Amino acid sequence: MVRLLGIGLARQNDKGIFWLCKHGIQLLTDLRFSTIPGLLSSVKGSHANPSALNIRFGKSWEQVSTATMVESVERLAAGLRTLGVESGDAVGILAPSGASWLMMDMAIMLAGAVTVPMFSDLSAENLAFEIRNSGMRVVFVEDSDHYEALSGVEVVFERIITLGLAQDEPSMIAWDDVLEAGRVALAADPDCLPEVLPDDLASIVYTSGSTGVPKGVEISHRGLTHQVHACRRCFSFSEGEPVVSCLPLAHIYERVVMYSHIASGVSVYFADEIKKVAEVMRDVKPTTITVVPRILEKVHARLIAGANGGSWSKRALGRLAVHQAEVDVPGDEHYDVAHWLSDKLVYTKFRAALGGNLKQVIVGGSAMDKEVLRFLSNVGIPIYEGYGMTETTAVATVNTPNRGRLGSVGRPFPGSKIQISADGEVLVKGVGVTSGYHKDPEATARLIDAEGWLHTGDLGELDADGYLTITGRKKDLFKTSQGKYVSPVAIEQRLCRNALIDMAMIVGENRKFVSCLL
Repeated sequence: MVRLLGIGLARQNDKGIFWLCKHGIQLLTDLRFSTIPGLLSSVKGSHANPSALNIRFGKSWEQVSTATMVESVERLAAGLRTLGVESGDAVGILAPSGASWLMMDMAIMLAGAVTVPMFSDLSAENLAFEIRNSGMRVVFVEDSDHYEALSGVEVVFERIITLGLAQDEPSMIAWDDVLEAGRVALAADPDCLPEVLPDDLASIVYTSGSTGVPKGVEISHRGLTHQVHACRRCFSFSEGEPVVSCLPLAHIYERVVMYSHIASGVSVYFADEIKKVAEVMRDVKPTTITVVPRILEKVHARLIAGANGGSWSKRALGRLAVHQAEVDVPGDEHYDVAHWLSDKLVYTKFRAALGGNLKQVIVGGSAMDKEVLRFLSNVGIPIYEGYGMTETTAVATVNTPNRGRLGSVGRPFPGSKIQISADGEVLVKGVGVTSGYHKDPEATARLIDAEGWLHTGDLGELDADGYLTITGRKKDLFKTSQGKYVSPVAIEQRLCRNALIDMAMIVGENRKFVSCLL
């Protein structure tokens, strides 16, 4: 922890904060903060979790307390200001997801600057576009793999902040040196950090458009924090309870969830590799995890494979349990008895394989296979599917523990409105909707109409109770040379249920027949 954070353990007054929290005095938490600095101030005054962030090294976990996290963020923010970072400046992050990514992200926004997440697997052309389009002069790079991604980009940075890398260039500065510079700056002037307003730009998140050219989605502090408050209204989090993070923080989806976790004082455990998520969950026994559908599809395939293994009697019982989970006829006497038996003998093992303590699995990012969703729900894994996009600051609709409908993507997120256009397109309006694309007014005008409705490009239906079901993409349908329309998503999902198939892509635009790449 000393190597990573460069500062000591939690301060003595943490005990006093913990006493106040324990006795239910949460006045600061109840205030509706509207900026990321406001979120940190709220956390600083209301939580004292000794394991707020947890980093995996082999089989052991390194714990970072709430006080250590907040103090590190404050010092990093002040350190950024000493490097010449000013309010409104873009600062990039090119690093693996984890505690350092998250703390640098919050430090950038605390310094009044704008976080620009980047991926190392981008083409050099697109990476250079994002850097130039955002006006980035400073970047945080954590390891050699991510630093290598910058080698093909002809951009000169004023400063490259590194963690665990040799300082081979004059522009490079170590994480610990930024922390120390920030400590000195705060000691000299505790008010050296700037005021940040709710409508200030907090982040530019680049997404690939239909042309392949990245578009920078502008997200304000108000948009981010509104989503945090809405998330905490929809889902319950208790201080100190374990949650697992396995998705890239460069995606706005996981970032919004992470800010919600921080505001709630939970213990976040970062899965160091996506392939080890199941191992981490068995170790941590989390109550919450956010995932994309592909992860649940792999979980489904492994559970099916496990049920088909072992002795003849175990295979017979496993197949019965699988059949019970694949049908959906509760209320029938024979079904109820068989389901009870399957739950006692098989489903408890399924749930134990995921830690056995899950109360909410939040899924989004793409269309969820309805049969996989039904199976996992029937075995007792609480899945809540939602819908949104980067342009809606992650979430537009969601199913919740109190209000859910299997097969839908839920009702409008608090503060959001949903409307279906005359041609069936899903339209979204609300606080979380972006102000537009960075330096691209033409694309912004195509995205958001004169009445403020964001055009998602997705087709959907709203039922009488306000639940949204996504039926396809406006541009996903293609036509063969024989004039037949094909919707590829359902076919691709069906193929991917096979344990031997990791990914599938349907091809057939203007061809005589439909083909598939596996």
